[in-house]
Amino acid sequence: MAQPRIQQFQAETSYDIAMFKEGKVTTIGDEVMRFVPVRSLTIPANFVGSEGNSRTVTAAAASFNIYNGVTHIGTATFAPGAVVATFSLGVAGPGPFVLNPADRMAIIATTADANQEDISIVIKAEVS
Repeated sequence: MAQPRIQQFQAETSYDIAMFKEGKVTTIGDEVMRFVPVRSLTIPANFVGSEGNSRTVTAAAASFNIYNGVTHIGTATFAPGAVVATFSLGVAGPGPFVLNPADRMAIIATTADANQEDISIVIKAEVS
């Protein structure tokens, strides 16, 4: 009699938080993106693995603060002439950061660049 095959299953724990702002950011201080999780997520220290991109290059540096509720956890910055963002830490330190169900992650424009359009920010997270 044939022995049953045992298959191993490894649950996928990666969770990409993808956000998109169509068009230009016209007002400093605008909440340009928001995410509310339905499960607990952990964002790795220093935002390792996260990406930011825009369709057009910036005329000057453009930056976006990232908040978990009222806590500033990081910033995505596009250098002048760039279409790719780099991430830096907020006042909360290097992380990792935990988002719980119903928390509100917000991305707030701290600049308004006349050239930059169609901004995508993807934050790498793991299901906690």
